[in-house]
Amino acid sequence: MILVTGSSGFIGRHVVKALKARGEKVVTCDYTDATVEPSDLLAFLEEVGAPIRSIIHMGAISSTTETDASKIRKVNIDFTFQLNQWCAQSGVKFIYASSAATYGLGSIGFSDREDDVYQRLLKPLNLYGRSKLLADRKVVRYRQSLEDNESQWVGLKFFNVYGEGEDHKGPMRSLVTKIRDITLKGEPVKLFGGKAIHAARDFIYVKDCINVILWFLDNKENGIYNVGTGTSRTFMEMAELTLKALGKPPVITLIDMPSALEGKYQYFTQAELRKLRSIGYENEFSSLESGITDYLVSTKG
Repeated sequence: MILVTGSSGFIGRHVVKALKARGEKVVTCDYTDATVEPSDLLAFLEEVGAPIRSIIHMGAISSTTETDASKIRKVNIDFTFQLNQWCAQSGVKFIYASSAATYGLGSIGFSDREDDVYQRLLKPLNLYGRSKLLADRKVVRYRQSLEDNESQWVGLKFFNVYGEGEDHKGPMRSLVTKIRDITLKGEPVKLFGGKAIHAARDFIYVKDCINVILWFLDNKENGIYNVGTGTSRTFMEMAELTLKALGKPPVITLIDMPSALEGKYQYFTQAELRKLRSIGYENEFSSLESGITDYLVSTKG
């Protein structure tokens, strides 16, 4: 039996679907359409116990504009650590979602190192990124403090994920989905101009993220790993490729960046994948061209 938190969310839905396709018995945890609500989960785990052999923790407050520090600490840090602790003590595999938001501007690169000296140097740009970094540090310190711990733990630093099933994320949707929706409404596509016109991110297709999660389920490696393509592409490229896939001309209007984003905007991200490759992960990642095409074709109509 595998438990998935955030099962009604973007990545969580895909995880549940993939697990069921493999014939796994899945217990879901979320606020809607789930077996158990988050507030009841720890009690549920204590009651059920042994049948749970893996927890895939995708649940979180994922908004990069969230300002309630107490709320985000409770959900993204404390709850993650409680699940990590329960898994370690129960001998249950624990796979959880971290984020590339932990890297901030990337001034010291995008290495998925776990040592505290390095992690202390990371400077996330918002509460969301800081919460993910603090959760990583707590999990690592706790696992390293255990003298005898054979249960697997994995933190996955997802970069910019796009794909089917993110409509509910509102302003946090990927640019691909935003452009698809805007185009369907007949509205113009807008991107930030100025310095942001050169902004580039490591965009990863959600199907590739699921492949990584399933690989860790089938293998025993521990640690924190980047989940990106290792290639950075500009938002302009992403916009043009999306419009092309939609059969629309590449007409894009440039606008000023909102003042609220000044100093909180990641202008560049690119996953370093040496660590993931070194443990034997050999699957190739979708190019931006193939990922966008597959996504928009699979959801057409």
